[in-house]
Amino acid sequence: IKRKQRTLVFCLGGHGRTGTCISILATLAYRVPGEEAISILREQFCPNIVETEEQERYVERVGELLGIKGRKE
Repeated sequence: IKRKQRTLVFCLGGHGRTGTCISILATLAYRVPGEEAISILREQFCPNIVETEEQERYVERVGELLGIKGRKE
């Protein structure tokens, strides 16, 4: 991703699992919190890229485990 090379990630519907995986890859590559990665991908790709709250929490948790913290309100 950081090398700006094409990467193919997909599942049957192209949402949910795919969106979760892509959000995690974006979190890792760009060191942004999971919720920010999801938000950017929803804006640029599809509002339904991550379908469930469980998937959202999973992406956020991966970032937290790597020390990538969300914004403080």
